[in-house]
Amino acid sequence: IPFLPPLKQLIRMRRELVGGAIIGLANSLNLPLMLGAIHHLGEEIVLPVAVVTPMVLVMILGHFVYGERLTRTTWAGCILVAGAVGLLVSGT
Repeated sequence: IPFLPPLKQLIRMRRELVGGAIIGLANSLNLPLMLGAIHHLGEEIVLPVAVVTPMVLVMILGHFVYGERLTRTTWAGCILVAGAVGLLVSGT
């Protein structure tokens, strides 16, 4: 059939579709979980953690999974941010 892409492209499109569906499902769960956490813990705890967590996770995963080299400044920033969030959480 002339309008169908080659098999390799169809397989790649299928993987992208499955990956997109998984990401979409995770994102659809994000709002109810975030609202529930805010209800139980308060926004002064949940919002700083929600903002900082992706940044720290990306740095750590980038280092250990993808072998990215993180400088001492990057590690120090990661530790300072985690410490700041810890202080925010412990102060309430």
